[in-house]
Amino acid sequence: METNETQGTMNKLGEKMKQAGLPGKVVLGSLFAAVLVAGAATGLLETNKAGYITVKQSLLTGDVSIISEPGLFCQCFGSITKYHEAGTVKFAQMNIDKDAKGMPIVRPTKAKEKNPGISADIEVRFNDGGLGWISVMTMFDLPADKEKLGLIHQKFRNYTNLIVTGIKPTIEESVVLTAALMNSGESYTT
Repeated sequence: METNETQGTMNKLGEKMKQAGLPGKVVLGSLFAAVLVAGAATGLLETNKAGYITVKQSLLTGDVSIISEPGLFCQCFGSITKYHEAGTVKFAQMNIDKDAKGMPIVRPTKAKEKNPGISADIEVRFNDGGLGWISVMTMFDLPADKEKLGLIHQKFRNYTNLIVTGIKPTIEESVVLTAALMNSGESYTT
């Protein structure tokens, strides 16, 4: 019974469209546009912006695919993780308390900042026992090879973890070990 009513309603709609003079292509085009808008709003479609790499994990199969070209792609309700193609990591001198003469009293602590790419400068000990604080800035690029990007994603799971647990400790360890190979005077620059 419902089928007959539904068919009757659809027939009436078709007749009204013919009377209004709407060609079928316009209606189909409008319907297609509505589906695209609804898909974009509900997680069917996603955009990869220039300068980013998107890792998509399929909801149904768990397969991981890497999208490095800018443009629209089918998200299909999968989970999305975004990485910058290139980044900068800084170890810089933070705010320092000063005495009455303007001399620093306390060196900055290694407190975590909201921006994972910026940390306090690195404290080092030279082979003559002198202490120093090194400021570092380095840039990095992620590999273009999708297989290598997949391994990076598998190990670090997101961009912040890549910086905090992968890149920053490596830089810090390199600076500390290098400082131990020289004395304070050799490291001094003007």
